[in-house]
Amino acid sequence: MSKDVEKIDLDSDLRRHLLLGTIGLVVAVLIIFINVTYDIANDLGESLESEHIEIQVNEVAKVVDSLVTTEQLRQLKDNLIPYEYFASHHYFLDEDVLFLNVLLSAKKLTITGEYNFNEFPRIVQAISDKKSESGFTQLNDDRVFWQYKYNEDIGTELIFARKVHALDRAISYMSTRLSIGAFVTFWLAVWAALIISTYITQRFIKGNVRLNYLANHDNLTNLPNRTYLYEIVNKYFKQSKNTLSNKNASMLFIDLNKFKLINDSLGHHSGDLLLATIAMRLNKFVTKTDYAFRYGGDEFIIWSENTDQAAAQVLAAKVIEACKKPLNIQGSQFEVSVSIGIACYPEDGKNFNDIFKHADIAMYHAKHMRLGYQSYQKNLDIRSSLKVNLSGQLSHALLNEQFVLYYQPKVNISDGKTFGAEALIRWQHPVEGLLTPNFFISLIEQSDFVHAFTRYVFKQAIMQCRSWMNQGYELSVAVNISPYNLLDAGLVEHLKDLLEQHKVPASLIEIELTESATMVDIDVTKKIFKEFKNLGVKLSIDDFGTGMSSLSYIKELEVDFIKIDRSFIINIVESNEDEAIVMSILLLCQKLNRDVIIEGIETKEQRDKLLALGCKYAQGYYFGKPMLSQDLTLLLGKPS
Repeated sequence: MSKDVEKIDLDSDLRRHLLLGTIGLVVAVLIIFINVTYDIANDLGESLESEHIEIQVNEVAKVVDSLVTTEQLRQLKDNLIPYEYFASHHYFLDEDVLFLNVLLSAKKLTITGEYNFNEFPRIVQAISDKKSESGFTQLNDDRVFWQYKYNEDIGTELIFARKVHALDRAISYMSTRLSIGAFVTFWLAVWAALIISTYITQRFIKGNVRLNYLANHDNLTNLPNRTYLYEIVNKYFKQSKNTLSNKNASMLFIDLNKFKLINDSLGHHSGDLLLATIAMRLNKFVTKTDYAFRYGGDEFIIWSENTDQAAAQVLAAKVIEACKKPLNIQGSQFEVSVSIGIACYPEDGKNFNDIFKHADIAMYHAKHMRLGYQSYQKNLDIRSSLKVNLSGQLSHALLNEQFVLYYQPKVNISDGKTFGAEALIRWQHPVEGLLTPNFFISLIEQSDFVHAFTRYVFKQAIMQCRSWMNQGYELSVAVNISPYNLLDAGLVEHLKDLLEQHKVPASLIEIELTESATMVDIDVTKKIFKEFKNLGVKLSIDDFGTGMSSLSYIKELEVDFIKIDRSFIINIVESNEDEAIVMSILLLCQKLNRDVIIEGIETKEQRDKLLALGCKYAQGYYFGKPMLSQDLTLLLGKPS
């Protein structure tokens, strides 16, 4: 991908910078080393040169002192001291001597050389101060050492100057060897820099490859993550319009159903194993043009290029089939269902945000309607926008008691008398009006206050029971709980406190749990059901026949009622198959000493048919729709 190429280019730049930096450092060090060495050599050379010349000057001074003390000056013609005289006193004046002046009582005795000391200001100053001094100076192209010696005892002044060559030769010698050493050191440093930069660059390349993988893949499932998804999809959309004009692509937004319940009940480790297993199954659909991603949490994405809507639906069906195969996680077996939303290019969007948003909307519709998969349609937008708004208002609604209970009567089929009611929650929204559970229940179950919501419902139902008892009615109330409430360790104790507070018998409260919820973890369900039974409340399994659990669960769970789902009642009058299923359930429950409640009776024919089959209890629109408590009170008539 382009990101990999960019990183490798950066590594090449790094190698070049390392090489140039190393060479620059070596050059700087060599320059400093040469300058320091040159200064040291120069100082050493000057020191040695001055010591050597000073020996010569001292010899000349001895000769002069001897002349003065032995009064040999009188023998000198015109006060001139010939060179030979000094040579005879073991001193040799060579051609490098510029001048040699000897003064006695301000009288010049001799001058040797082409220059006069008056051309050297420091010598003149030393003579003026009568202070012995020496030093080096530059005269034209020559380096000259001079020395002034004053003998206060006999009044002689000696001025000497000569050109020096030993220092230049030493420096030249040093410079030649330093140049050779610098040249060798420089190329050794270049090779060392090449080797080191290559090694470091290789380490950086390996590190970048690893970082690139970690940045673009999910650590748990090893699937590409949302960052890589953005890159792949956006790259597809950035291609030439002419290239894309006749092409299609599809996004499948995949969400695991009931994952939060499994994760909370069995622990995060089991949840991680489940996600990893699903990821392996999705990875089997990866091709050169089909990509699988983990978007986050229990959400996955399949991006399929060159795929129209029909092909995307076929792919979605295959994904559903692959995911629902039984899973064995830490000794527990699960059948995990998924909900898939499909959005296609170009009809559902021409950029990433539109395609993703529409696939997400379609997925939520598929989850709510239990469709398996759903292709995006424009009319889904309104409901999706409403749900987004509602999700941000749940806490406020609960705090302000905008949730109200409606009650649907449960009757004895034979005489039509009401013996209980099922509490059904509604949201009295200040703007949207009265909302049914399909608008908000799934939002509550995925929220952080699902336990608080259920406790609120219990409180309202128990308070209503107390109200009916005060009016002379002993009417049981059934409350639906979410499978997530099985994880609320304090629910049973809270329910006990409510019953004691309002002085309501536990037998008037019935708890309904859907069959599919009981199969999440049978051990957890059995434990919580036993606690409810010990409290004295009634228990029922709702929507029986729609789940995939074994019938043996009816035996293992100590419930009072089995509620047969309305899907078996709709065609009970015409369908022999539905009649046979209902009869089988009735017979099974009779053998297991479980009462049966039939849901969804809407016609007299259905009522008569079920009465003939031996059903005792029922509820449905034929007997009464969900209504406010005061309306149900009127329906009950005068208490007996």
